[in-house]
Amino acid sequence: DGVFASSAWHWFDPRAAGLEAARCLKPGGVLGVCWYDRGPSDLWLPEIQQVILSAHHPDRPIHQVNLPDDLPFEPVEKRVVTSPREMTPEEICALFTTYSALISLSDEERQSLMNRFLVHLRARAAETQSTTLSVPFIATLYRARKIG
Repeated sequence: DGVFASSAWHWFDPRAAGLEAARCLKPGGVLGVCWYDRGPSDLWLPEIQQVILSAHHPDRPIHQVNLPDDLPFEPVEKRVVTSPREMTPEEICALFTTYSALISLSDEERQSLMNRFLVHLRARAAETQSTTLSVPFIATLYRARKIG
């Protein structure tokens, strides 16, 4: 009935993954792909953005699903849902350490970057006299039904 990938499609070859999804799905079954990620914000340090974006292959962009036209799927549908979440600076840093680009840094590089980020976030929270910051989140959702 369904094949799903969450925050991972950009690591796959679209043709090979699409073919495998089509093989596994019954007619009318759904290929579902999503990303749940932080949205644009002035909270993010440019050097963190650079590290995160540098890990992505330019031919496999994040937040996009492009199936080859000759695969047995209806046109891909897209929906975007936004939702802010209040988080402490420590929670935000913990979230960022789950990103593969940051995980792959050396311990020293990662710790240095995250320390700078935590100082930055704490300063932003102090400016608003709050213990939390509003973090924009975006869920980018795709679905394609198998034809046949």
